[in-house]
Amino acid sequence: RQPLAAEGQMREALSGAAHQNAPPEFAVMFSCLGRGPLFYGDDDRDLLAFREQFPGVPLVGAYGSGQIAPVGGENRLFQNAVVTLLYESAHV
Repeated sequence: RQPLAAEGQMREALSGAAHQNAPPEFAVMFSCLGRGPLFYGDDDRDLLAFREQFPGVPLVGAYGSGQIAPVGGENRLFQNAVVTLLYESAHV
């Protein structure tokens, strides 16, 4: 299987987060439908990358048609993106 640029970017971001912070107690992932198994060809490689980097960390998430996230003090709509939140404490 040939890795796609999107998969490489996800792996790089997860690896950077893993080396900068304490291991998360849990995580939340919102992924665009256009990035899931249909995009990758029957695999959700974002999910696989998460599981490889953070084995055993509880994860909840959903697919949507876009993600809204704060950037530079404003909310932006992203298409074909994945937003992953890593929580260091279950007390949020």
